[in-house]
Amino acid sequence: IGGEGHLARFAQILQELTLEDANAAIREHLQYENLKIAIVTGEAEGLRAAIAADTPSPIAYAQEVPEEVLAEDDVISTLPLEISEDRIYTVPVESMFQGGG
Repeated sequence: IGGEGHLARFAQILQELTLEDANAAIREHLQYENLKIAIVTGEAEGLRAAIAADTPSPIAYAQEVPEEVLAEDDVISTLPLEISEDRIYTVPVESMFQGGG
């Protein structure tokens, strides 16, 4: 990749992304009924319990962000996921891509 590099271009694209763009993509591509998410963490059981308990998850930024973004983040961080613990699976990283879990 020539020029400014992939990460710099990605950051620029994110800056140009509008709420309407994001919502349109979500409506078109995201189907929460059959959504599966893989998260790699050293604290799998703690994360599993936090998700099942709908524990708030504050968002942290490395740079300053506008106050309206922080206010929206406060709302988002407390939205209930409503995922029961029996629907959350933990698997060893070694078996993650071997069809296990």
